[in-house]
Amino acid sequence: MNEHAQDSGSDTDEQMFERVLVGECDREILQIEARLRAAQLTGDFETLSQLIADDLLFVGPDGNLATKNMDIESHRSGLVKFLRHEPLELHMRRPSADIAVASLTTELSVSVDGQVHQGVYRYMRVWHNKAGVRWQVLAGQVGLVNR
Repeated sequence: MNEHAQDSGSDTDEQMFERVLVGECDREILQIEARLRAAQLTGDFETLSQLIADDLLFVGPDGNLATKNMDIESHRSGLVKFLRHEPLELHMRRPSADIAVASLTTELSVSVDGQVHQGVYRYMRVWHNKAGVRWQVLAGQVGLVNR
């Protein structure tokens, strides 16, 4: 695991998310958000591949649309490297048994093609429990938070 994955002392990833949770806790969603964060920090493209739906639609901070293949390849090639990912606020909703929505505000430092981008960003992710077997990100967006 990358040295930055445990930036908040001895907190586990789940404890880190519990500290920033706003509202009721949905344990399943909290756990997969923590798992996704850990995979982003370590560049674990195999775990990312498991957590991202094949038909993903994701809008990046530049407004461009990305697919699963594009996202996985950016991690595999080293084009994208998460250097810091400190959750600040997590909201979760579960409108149905197989759909969940998570809004995560986090302090990021990410290297993209050798250029480091830093700031507070908000992710909005739609999780789908595919055939009741596993949760995957179906859609999402990330953008810079103006403070």
